[in-house]
Amino acid sequence: ALQIRRELATQNPATFLPYVAMTLNNLAIFYWNTNETDLAMSAYQEALQIYQDFAKKSPAAFQPKVDHVLENIAILQNATKEYLWG
Repeated sequence: ALQIRRELATQNPATFLPYVAMTLNNLAIFYWNTNETDLAMSAYQEALQIYQDFAKKSPAAFQPKVDHVLENIAILQNATKEYLWG
């Protein structure tokens, strides 16, 4: 699914990049549940960057998604005691 959405996003980023971010967030949850925490963090960070870029243009639509990914990152960091910030 991620590969297909990435390909679609090259043709129409405004429509499909949010789906890429959603897929990355879901994939990160899978990675976390399978103890692949480095892959989980990487997927979360990519999703976060996509959502942050969209939130600059449309905060009402995308800031809640930014907040959700940040919350997931915080939970993962707390569980692994590997903190990216602060």
